[in-house]
Amino acid sequence: MSNPMIRAAMAWLAVLASVVPAPAEVVDGAELTLAEARERALASSPALAAAGAGVVVAESEQRQAGAWPNPELEAEAEELDGFLSRSAGSETTLALRQPLPVLSRRPRQDAARWSSEGARAGLDVTRLDLLAEVERRFATALAAQERLTLAEGSVATAREVAATVRALVEAGEVSPIELSRAEAEAAIVATELSSCRLGLETARLGLAETLGESAPSFGVLNGTLAGEASVPALDSLQGRLAAMPEQRRLESEEGRLGAELVLALRERWPEPAVRVGTFFRGVDAEPAYVAGISLQLPLWDRRQGAIAAARARQEIGRQLRRAEELRRGATLASAHAALVQARDETAQVVREVLPRAEEVFTAIAEGYRRGKFGLLEVLEARRSLASARQRALDARLRLALARVEVERLSGGALDGPPGGA
Repeated sequence: MSNPMIRAAMAWLAVLASVVPAPAEVVDGAELTLAEARERALASSPALAAAGAGVVVAESEQRQAGAWPNPELEAEAEELDGFLSRSAGSETTLALRQPLPVLSRRPRQDAARWSSEGARAGLDVTRLDLLAEVERRFATALAAQERLTLAEGSVATAREVAATVRALVEAGEVSPIELSRAEAEAAIVATELSSCRLGLETARLGLAETLGESAPSFGVLNGTLAGEASVPALDSLQGRLAAMPEQRRLESEEGRLGAELVLALRERWPEPAVRVGTFFRGVDAEPAYVAGISLQLPLWDRRQGAIAAARARQEIGRQLRRAEELRRGATLASAHAALVQARDETAQVVREVLPRAEEVFTAIAEGYRRGKFGLLEVLEARRSLASARQRALDARLRLALARVEVERLSGGALDGPPGGA
C-alpha cells in the first residue's frame, strides 16, 4: 500500500474514533446539579415568597376574625346652664356599650379558617409548580448542553472525512470534486455550532431565572437525560389526586363559601348590645347605675339579597370544583399517554435506531477506505448518524419533560408517594 493510502487509513481511524462526541465547551462557574438547583430556587423564588406572605395574611385575618368588637364609651350631660356648667338639675351619664356578635362570630371565624387553609394549600401548589419548572428548564438546558456536544462531534467527524478525502485525492485515488463536496459538508455542519451555542445560552438564562438570578452563576450542568422510565398504571396515579394541594385548595374554597352562607343566614337576626354605666343628677348627688340592652329591628333589611348571593356563590364554587376535578383527571390521563408514547419512542430510538446508524456509518467508512463505497454514501451515513443522535437526544428530552409533567400532576415521583419532590 502506498504512503498516501496509509495516511488515508490512519485518517479513517481518527474518523472512527470521532464517533464518540467531544466534550462541550466548559462555562465558568461551579457545576450545578438538579438537587442544588431545587434548593436555590426554593430559597430565592419571588413567587414562593409572595405565596408565603399570603399565608401570613390569611392567618392574620383568621386571628382578626376571632377578636371581639371594642366597647364604646358614652358620656352625656343634660340641662347645662348657659356657660356649659352643671346646675342643680343637670344630669350626667357615663356608660360603656358593648356589641355582642354571638351569632355571626363563629361563621366569620370559620370563613377565615378556611381561607387560611386555602392559602397554605396555595403555597404548596406554588412550591410544586416551582420545582416542576426548575426540572423542566434544567432538562432543557441539559439537552442544549448535550446538543452542543453532538454538534462539536459532528464538526470533528465532518472535518476528519474531509481530511481523509484530501489524502485520497493527493494519492490520486478519488476526484478533487469529492474533496470540494467533503469540505462543503464540513462548512455546513460548522454553521450549526453558533445556533447550538445560542440555544444553550438561552436555556441557561431560562434556568437562571427560576433560580432568582439575572445571569447564570453556574457552569456546566451535572446530570443526564434518562433513556427509559418506569410508568405506573394510570389508575394508581389518579388515586393520588385526592391528596394534591389543588384538591385541598378547592375544598377550602368550598368550605369558605359554606361558612359565608351561614354568616349571611345568621345576619338576618339582630344581635344585642349591652350598656352599663353611672348616672348623676345635680352637683352633689350620689351616683346611680344604669343598664340597658339594644336590638336592631329587622324591618327593612332582612338580608334576603345577601343570602341569595351567598347561596349562588356556594353553587358556583361547587360547580367549579367539579369542573376542576374533571379537568385535572383528564389532564393527567393525557400526560400519562404522552409519557407512555415518549417512553416507547425513546426506547426504540436509543436501542434500535441509534445503534444501527452507528453500525452503518462504521461499515460505510471502512468500505469507502477499501473503495467499495463512494463519498456520497459516506456523507449520507454521517448525516444519518448525526440525525439519529439528535433524534435520540430529542426523544430523551421529551421523555424527561413528560415525566416532569406527570409527576407534577400526581404530586410526586412516579415510584414514590404523592407530595414528594
